[in-house]
Amino acid sequence: MVFSMGCSNLLKSKKSSSSAVSSPSQMEDIIVPSSFTWRTDKEISLDLTLLDSSEIPVGSSFVSITYSDSNDETRLLMKGLTDDAGKLLAVISVPSYVDDLLVSTSLIGDHLIGLPGNSATLSEVLRKD
Repeated sequence: MVFSMGCSNLLKSKKSSSSAVSSPSQMEDIIVPSSFTWRTDKEISLDLTLLDSSEIPVGSSFVSITYSDSNDETRLLMKGLTDDAGKLLAVISVPSYVDDLLVSTSLIGDHLIGLPGNSATLSEVLRKD
């Protein structure tokens, strides 16, 4: 009997504590901080420089930038050509979950580049090995 009363009291206290936390039943009931942006992507200013093994800029080099999605599928972000100074400047939009980009060039090869944590700028100098 004492055990039964103890269990009954435990269940009552669980019910009252769980009822104190309410879940929104509609989208309009959700309280969202004003700083929340609802974005699922991040914008990155890209500044790449390609150099050959003699540290000479590689102009007019074809560059492809890809990433692996959540299913490990390769997704193309952009293609472009470096200028005479070996530079490729672009602003790209990347899904928020992406941490690394694969930069592929015909002369320099493939380079895996980690995305900056809080910065919106990615500046890299890629050299031919």
